[in-house]
Amino acid sequence: MTIQTVKRDKVRMGVVGCGVVSSYGHIPAIANADEAELVAFADPNRERLEAQMKQYGKPGYASFEEMLAEEELDAVAIPTHPDIKLDQCRIAAEHGLHVFCEKPLTDDEAQAEALVRLMDEKGLFVGISFVYRGKKIVQRMMELTAEGAIGHLKAVHLQNLWDYHGLRDAAQRGDRRRRALANLGTLDCGVHHLDLARYMSGGDFKKIQALGDIIEPENTFPDHIVVQARMDNGVIVTIDESAVYGYTAKERPLYAQSYCMIGEGGVLSANLGDWGNTSELYVISGEEQWREQVVADKAWDETYHQFFQTILGRRPDRAFIASGRDGLINMQVAREIIAQCEAGMHD
Repeated sequence: MTIQTVKRDKVRMGVVGCGVVSSYGHIPAIANADEAELVAFADPNRERLEAQMKQYGKPGYASFEEMLAEEELDAVAIPTHPDIKLDQCRIAAEHGLHVFCEKPLTDDEAQAEALVRLMDEKGLFVGISFVYRGKKIVQRMMELTAEGAIGHLKAVHLQNLWDYHGLRDAAQRGDRRRRALANLGTLDCGVHHLDLARYMSGGDFKKIQALGDIIEPENTFPDHIVVQARMDNGVIVTIDESAVYGYTAKERPLYAQSYCMIGEGGVLSANLGDWGNTSELYVISGEEQWREQVVADKAWDETYHQFFQTILGRRPDRAFIASGRDGLINMQVAREIIAQCEAGMHD
């Protein structure tokens, strides 16, 4: 696909949806970007809208359509519910706008395929908020691997055990947790690690074996899963993912999160712990061993930087930004894993 690039120095960016993730991730990243100008917000929730208008001094509108009628935009962030993203991307495409979407793309595979096809036909880029790719800890591991520190990569192991905000957060977060777990179970956020498996291994899923179970009785889909896979380049991947790790606790438990890359000549191992912490990267390279302290927080600013670079026609250094097609592939893999888990629960 040939991208229709933005013909100005700074991307004029609007935001559709001023919810939780938008407020701590999308909006600050846009506001911080040298290559972009945060132009306006749209959200039917007046309270959320006015909070962002006050904080950033930008106009707000009750709908995407109202914002488009008043503002000249080059691109739009769509951190909204999956069930309305296709309609919003259709509106964006009609106005020639590039899109940065919150994951997942949509509620189902057919809608995701339609969204990607629509934007491709218009020459418009869809970036996806797989913001784990750009984590400094991940980028350092990828750098060391590319330099040959561990030899030929043979295996990737990813662990992410957390409580998905837990039951104690229900009063503050409403039905957000329940709604998400009712869509993809633990893979609603766990899809980040399916994406990381593809990115870190350099391959796509070829053979998948998955088991899962429902630990929190009210959940519809498996909330704890274990995946073993062979990628199409031969790399073995294992993923241990939970959305109910200490979910009944009165205080939020620390996350059990780790990444490991195993090569023929060494190992890279990182225990990430809580989000935003400086994590220890343990390196075994041949006979040498050392440790590095690396930040492990989500890469919102870095990911948006690459989105803006892409639509401005500037090739990002060490490009890692996920596209709409990556979002579609990750959704397809997630659905296959869930199907295997559900089948295994009834064996």
